[in-house]
Amino acid sequence: MRYRTLLRAVPPLIMAAIGCTGQPPASVQTRPATSGTQALADTIARLTHLVGLNRARLDSAVFEIHRISHDPSASAIARSRQLRRGAALLDSTYRANLAELLRTVNASTSASVANAARFPVDAPPAPLLRAFADGSNWMLQSPLIVEIARNSPHVIIVPRGFVTDFASIPRQLRVLLPTTTRYGNAALVHDYLYWRQDCTRAQADNIMAIAMIEAGLPLVERRLVHEAVRVFGQGAWDTNQRDRRAGLIRTIGPPQDQVPLSGSWAEYRQWLRTTRAKEGLEYSVPQSVCAVADTVKTRDWSNRD
Repeated sequence: MRYRTLLRAVPPLIMAAIGCTGQPPASVQTRPATSGTQALADTIARLTHLVGLNRARLDSAVFEIHRISHDPSASAIARSRQLRRGAALLDSTYRANLAELLRTVNASTSASVANAARFPVDAPPAPLLRAFADGSNWMLQSPLIVEIARNSPHVIIVPRGFVTDFASIPRQLRVLLPTTTRYGNAALVHDYLYWRQDCTRAQADNIMAIAMIEAGLPLVERRLVHEAVRVFGQGAWDTNQRDRRAGLIRTIGPPQDQVPLSGSWAEYRQWLRTTRAKEGLEYSVPQSVCAVADTVKTRDWSNRD
């Protein structure tokens, strides 16, 4: 699989949106739409600019949330919550503009007429994922911010570009945590914790248990999932540890943080390694968050309803 060819197959305008954060292109500012083709080009240029601008603003807000996440003061907690509300709005705008850009580019490349139809896109806090062609791996397309325990200052940030296969969840139980619903957040957080390993494995499993409670997962299901990851999760933990030591990356930085049109994650990951692609920004998990898992016993979580 030659991924240089595959990346060229990704619409250049989508790739360009990653770094487009300055002034709108000249065509957007000064050039009138003199034909259908020109109008389409101007629309794509405008949407590309908006996607890049909102993405940069979202990244800035998320970085600030992470920066103050270590501060337990009341003012920092209040600021964090304010920033999270703002980030949710920016994420919604980013997703809407991205969906509109994809719709417009798709209409132009397929020679179809653009209409009022929209690409389906989940609103925050549902994870925005795009699948690889292998059907077993997904890339997070916008950052996921999860509050650990209700009305808590503790947050975990799973970055855009993180690739998940939910391997830390036993395959037989993944149907209980579908990636397109709120339950997917708990699975994504668990996968990220298993990759980062800032917390111990037991803490990661217990944080997932808390996240499942907050997501409203029924008692029987969360008990089953928690016990399963305790019994069967060691293999995924060890694999991630080996991959990190080998220098493999799992969070992809721009402009490669776009899912290729074909090929598996394993092939793409090897191509990234061969080309020395840079790792995307990962947010460390504060020890204060890890410690939350030690404050409550598992049997207490199991009985909370």
